[in-house]
Amino acid sequence: MSPKLTILKGYLDAKQPRDPSDEDARHVPDIIHAWSMSAAKHDDALFSITTAVLALLLKIISSHIDFRQHGIGICRTVLQHDQCRLLSRGLHADKHKEHVISPCLRLLTEVVIFDGGSMCRQVYAFRDLLFEITFGSN
Repeated sequence: MSPKLTILKGYLDAKQPRDPSDEDARHVPDIIHAWSMSAAKHDDALFSITTAVLALLLKIISSHIDFRQHGIGICRTVLQHDQCRLLSRGLHADKHKEHVISPCLRLLTEVVIFDGGSMCRQVYAFRDLLFEITFGSN
């Protein structure tokens, strides 16, 4: 394993919850906290950056079997109700805010393809929350 991956493994080990089997456990809580705070403060720049960081993190660790459990934990964290609401907020941003929509799509794509699609069922279960469709009156 390269030195950079060793550092990443150390970080992920340190940020892993005490009970990883807990459904409400949060992996990488500092990134998740920054993500939720950026949404609360309506800071689109920070929101898009933290979303992109999560997507990039999943993309990097998806090609290394040693990181499988960390990746599944991160995917489960992203698919928790509060984080799904954040993703939905990003996906439903105004059309001129591509810098917010694009990282959300990348993150959702990385979650879906992680570990050969093992998280697809969970994404499908949250489809109503993620892809809220509002019909305007015509």
